[in-house]
Amino acid sequence: MADARYDIRHFDKALHDRSAFSCGVDQIDTWLKNSISDQIRYNRLVVWCVNDGEGRLCGFYALNTHSVRPDDVPALLEALD
Repeated sequence: MADARYDIRHFDKALHDRSAFSCGVDQIDTWLKNSISDQIRYNRLVVWCVNDGEGRLCGFYALNTHSVRPDDVPALLEALD
């Protein structure tokens, strides 16, 4: 059962103030603060956010629909080199 001190909801700009959020990884913090609104708007991703009992954003979970065909894997691995 979820802890009643936390509120988990789909991302909503009015409820989830991202400005003070920090997970300790600058790239993730920047992505959360600057990119998710457009990605949500274009149905590229769904984000759930967790606020603590005082209304502060303390976590999030994001899902996107993406697939990689087995035939694409060699080219993707080559691009990483």
